Amino acid sequence: MVTVYLAKDGSYRIVPYHQTTMGVGIAGYAVDVLDSPADEELGARVLAALDTAGRVVPHPHSQEEWSAHTRSFVRAMGYRSHRQLMSANSAVVVSRQGDAVLVLPTDNLGTRGGYSHRSDRSTVVVARPSAVGKAIRAAEASALT
Repeated sequence: MVTVYLAKDGSYRIVPYHQTTMGVGIAGYAVDVLDSPADEELGARVLAALDTAGRVVPHPHSQEEWSAHTRSFVRAMGYRSHRQLMSANSAVVVSRQGDAVLVLPTDNLGTRGGYSHRSDRSTVVVARPSAVGKAIRAAEASALT
């Protein structure tokens, strides 16, 4: 799974997610930042990130370890705080199964609510860069920020 964040400045941040040894999804630190990409480039970079997503990583066991991970992730995204990250971005979740790519818009509910998946607005497209890029842009347009 990959989350594509669209910042208010128009830049995109593509983040692969992994699974901890306890099966919990967790953001990776390899953030790919794009400024105003064309659909083809956006889709190609998301498909490449999907190829790296899903690794098994150690599970943070203490609140201190979770907090340290969150701080590192926020810094990797280019923000000073989780609040700043949430206020500056909308998000779309992308996953792939074979040649099918699921693009799932989210609603931004703020720092306490996080991003809420909107399955009722999901789209499935073929795993081609231009189709994936266009679907992500359409999903971003339908997301609440």
